Amino acid sequence: MSNEKIEFTRGALEHAEKRIELMDQKASILMAIQAGFYVFIVTVIKDFLGGISGITKLSKWVGIGTYAFLIISLFFTFIVIFYLLRTIRPRKSVLKNKAPVRSTPASNYIYWFDKNVSNTNQLEYNKRFDALTEEDMIENLKRAHLASLQLVELKYIFYRKAMKWMDYLILWNMIGVFILMGISLYKQF
Repeated sequence: MSNEKIEFTRGALEHAEKRIELMDQKASILMAIQAGFYVFIVTVIKDFLGGISGITKLSKWVGIGTYAFLIISLFFTFIVIFYLLRTIRPRKSVLKNKAPVRSTPASNYIYWFDKNVSNTNQLEYNKRFDALTEEDMIENLKRAHLASLQLVELKYIFYRKAMKWMDYLILWNMIGVFILMGISLYKQF
């Protein structure tokens, strides 16, 4: 019976670890996309509109509007990247938002270090490891699984916030790019 529990818990732990890896990959890809899209917007302004100086020749207010568009776009981009970084490297508390992470006691817990690990040599560790019973091993797997699930939950909290802000950013950039393209067409005629 206990072998089945160990295998089940090990499989659940591996599944949680794969979710963690998937969230990290998604966040990394989305950060690269954010940077690329911001470069695209700056390129549109520079190449199609002759830069900010070319825009201000059309109208002082068009230049001010373009600056405002870029600043707000950059603000949204920084918020999205901030939350994506928090997805990759989550914290229990960010900007006074407390995440629902519970601590687990560390006695006989070898999957995670405790406060005495830096003072432990290989011989002491071997004795501690060899003293583990089958129940201790199952308990270790369960604690590791709980810690991984909490990490997945924490990553999803930040990922969802990044996606919400990314929706705002995409909407803002779509509106801005259409307006800038309209200015570019107006400038040509």
